[in-house]
Order: sequence, then C-alpha cells, then structure tokens
Amino acid sequence: MAEETKTDYCIAGAGIAGVLLASRLAASGKRVVILEQGPRYSEDDLLNLLFEGKETLNDFADFNDNACPASVTPHTSAAEGGQVVAWTAMRLFGVGGTALHFEGLMIRPREDDFQMNTLYGLGRDWPITYAELEPWLFDVENEVGVSANEDNPYASSRSGPFPMSAHRFSYYDTEILGPALNKLGATGHSCPRATPSRPYRGRSECLACRICKFCPTGARYSPDRVHVPALDASPNVTIVENASLRRLETGPSGDRIVAAHAIRTDDETELVIRADRFVLAMGGVETPRMLMLSADGGAHKEGLGNAGGQLGKHFSDHLNPYVTVDLGRHVGVRLGFETMITEHFRAQGDR
Repeated sequence: MAEETKTDYCIAGAGIAGVLLASRLAASGKRVVILEQGPRYSEDDLLNLLFEGKETLNDFADFNDNACPASVTPHTSAAEGGQVVAWTAMRLFGVGGTALHFEGLMIRPREDDFQMNTLYGLGRDWPITYAELEPWLFDVENEVGVSANEDNPYASSRSGPFPMSAHRFSYYDTEILGPALNKLGATGHSCPRATPSRPYRGRSECLACRICKFCPTGARYSPDRVHVPALDASPNVTIVENASLRRLETGPSGDRIVAAHAIRTDDETELVIRADRFVLAMGGVETPRMLMLSADGGAHKEGLGNAGGQLGKHFSDHLNPYVTVDLGRHVGVRLGFETMITEHFRAQGDR
C-alpha cells in the first residue's frame, strides 16, 4: 500500500537549490515536501568520509546504484556497451546534496555567456538575460555568505556589494602570481567564496584548517548546517530522505504534473506525493534522467520536456587541467583554497 501525501510544493533534491527554495516557500506559508534519495549525514559521517578517502566517497556518490537493488533504473547503470558517468567524488546524494563537500566557489556567469550565438555563433542564446538573473544571483550570495571584493575588471555589473570582503591574498598571490599575470597583460583579482572572511550569521570566519572539502569548522556554507535546521523546525516542511524518485505522473491532458512516485530505499515502501507545483532540483545529470524516466504512452513518449529529442544531450561539465611548477623556492602557504584568480582568458572575444 503506497503512502500518499498532499502538499503545495514537492521539491526533488535537498541540495543547495532545493533547500534555498524550500526556505523561501516555507517562509511564505507554503507547505513543502522535499524528496532526497540520499541519507542524512552526521558530522561523524562526514569526518569518516573525509578520512576514509575517495573510495568510500565514491560509494556514496554511486548511492543510487549501490544502496538498494530496487533503486536501480534504466537510466542509472549502463547496460553492456552503454555509457557510464563515472565522476570521482563529484556528486554526493544526501540532505545537503553535493554542496555538502563543494569548495565554495561562487563565480557568476558573465553577461556575454547569455548571448553565445549572437556574439560568437556558438550554441543558442539563453531565453533570459543576465539582467533578469542578476537580482537572484545577488540574493543567493547573501543567503550563503560570499566573500569577495569588487576588484574583478572582467565581471559583469552587480546590483550591490558582496556580503563581506575577500580573504587576504597570500604571499604567493602578491609576490609571484599577481606579477606573473601582469606580465601576461592579465589582472589578478579575488575569488568569490562561500567561506566567510568574518563571522557571518552564526558561522565563524575561515579558521585556515585547510580541510576545505567538508570544512569541519562549519565556516564554509553547507545546506545541512545553515538552512536545513530551520526547515526541520518549520511545521510547513517535511524532508523525506532515502527516497528514490521513480517517475513524475502527468494529468489526463498531459500538460501538468500531478504526482511524484518514489520508493523508500530502506524498505521499498512506495510513496506518492501530490502537489500543486513540482520542482526538480536534482542537478545536471539526475534532472534529465528523471524526466526521461517519466516517459508515458501518450504525449510524452520520449520523456517529459523531450519533444525535440535533446533532453540529456550536450551535457557540459567543468574541465580542470592542472599544471604543477617547481619555482625552486618557498612560496608560502594558503588558506586551503585560491584567494587570487583571473577571469582574463574567459573574457576574451575569441574565448
């Protein structure tokens, strides 16, 4: 017998996007159910993940495959000859999402990112402009607490200052990297980070422990430490962890989602969430996967929102090439993350 729940909003994914949206909805009096396919992690759990290394973390990153055979779907594990998304500790399922172990980078898009076809003849232009998105970017920066200076000559316009000033540049930044960039005609500037440079809304400033991945001090923003406790205390919000979303059901006309069907991965209990609105906040891989799993025999034979056959294609991740240089002398230490970067090369017309 399936458990049925009726609510105003059903949000799939308890990562940074889902948690922030739920916070605003709950504050406005809306009832919200959040479905999260991963577990809740205690501080001890996170420390164990940190100390046991990437092999253990990859087990959690593959949670959807490994936790329960019933949670495996056609779009989860590849069949023979299929394609596997095998990232090293990039995704983490659980209450807090991948932001449980992100490095706090909060770099904004540039205005020209929204006009790639018009300006560079690549891809398509966005259906919205930077100006339309900017107030929301500003809002998020204040919610999570971003440290940076307005010293980036390549950045697009802002509607207000950062919540707090940047972390101080290191000796390496000021004496080696900065001058080297200047010789290349580039400008070094602060790097926006969701790690406070001063106490911020109950969080301490960065304590320079240099274990940034899980930040044991609680300085770096993490949804489970900042927004989830308030959601747990709200009578309007229910967070259902260890719940694997299976499909979205549309109504008779096919133009509206009416229910989300999930299972509890611990006991395989079926869950049906009926809501006025549904939000998929599952990231760039899980969101299209779920839309494809929601294919039906009617108007959505190839998946929801896939009339053009492009759903799930053209995924673009951030590539990270590294170069290591031996300068032959001591270059000092850093906080554990970059304090000076440059967007010079990103801002060039030839990209």
